Amino acid sequence: MPLQLDDYDVSILKSLLKDGRKSFREISRETGITTPTVKARFNRLVNVGFIKASSTIFDVEKIDNTLLPDQN
Repeated sequence: MPLQLDDYDVSILKSLLKDGRKSFREISRETGITTPTVKARFNRLVNVGFIKASSTIFDVEKIDNTLLPDQN
């Protein structure tokens, strides 16, 4: 049976797409959904495999290369 997303799920996912580093409390404030519900919904989406992973993406252009060891 395919997963069905309701309005709460969609609101939470939209909030995370804007900034995946948000806390459950921040998502709660933004969406109007209680913090425990946000956490439970997020965990459910992870447990059913809809959210497969979260990862950190670095912007290496922001690094001061003079502080890195010489690559030679």
